Amino acid sequence: MINLDKLSTQISSSQMCSYSIEGVNPPSADDFDHPWVIERIPEEVLGRYRKAMFRVRSSNEPLVILDSLTEMQEILQQIERAAVEEARSQGATWSQVAEALNRTRQAVEQRFG
Repeated sequence: MINLDKLSTQISSSQMCSYSIEGVNPPSADDFDHPWVIERIPEEVLGRYRKAMFRVRSSNEPLVILDSLTEMQEILQQIERAAVEEARSQGATWSQVAEALNRTRQAVEQRFG
């Protein structure tokens, strides 16, 4: 087993962190900036998602987290439907949508068609 305390004293701090990660972080998971999402999903619903995400990230209570995840799943289903509608409006076939969702074409067309 490596003794990290001993190792860290042997390596200078500049050697340990010789690169910058500025600009590497992806946008926040609770941002919805796609125009088609904003057009199809009411801001009230997106606001509920943001609040549920906050509760998941900030709560230590498993039941609060589970309740919030349930709400997020319901909203994500609406966003999934909006994404399917947008993909189809941009010319995607049912087969392409099914592949993106890792489902069969028949299942996707039955659910969203």
